[in-house]
Amino acid sequence: MAARVTSAEVKAIVTTSIADVSDFIVPATLIVDEDLADTGMSSDRLTQIELYLAAHFVTISEERGG
Repeated sequence: MAARVTSAEVKAIVTTSIADVSDFIVPATLIVDEDLADTGMSSDRLTQIELYLAAHFVTISEERGG
C-alpha cells in the first residue's frame, strides 16, 4: 500500500536536519500495513500512527544533545 503520510507532514511535527525523511516513512508504512491495517482501526487512526511512527524514526536516528 502507498504511504498515508508525506515527508512534509512528518517534517511539520519534528525538527530535523535530514533533508529527505521518506526513508523513515517506508518502514512506518510497512509496520502499519502488516500489523495494523486489518485490525478494524479507522484510516484516520492508521494515518496518525504512521505519521508519529515515522517522526519517531527520524528523531531516534539523530543524536540529541542534552
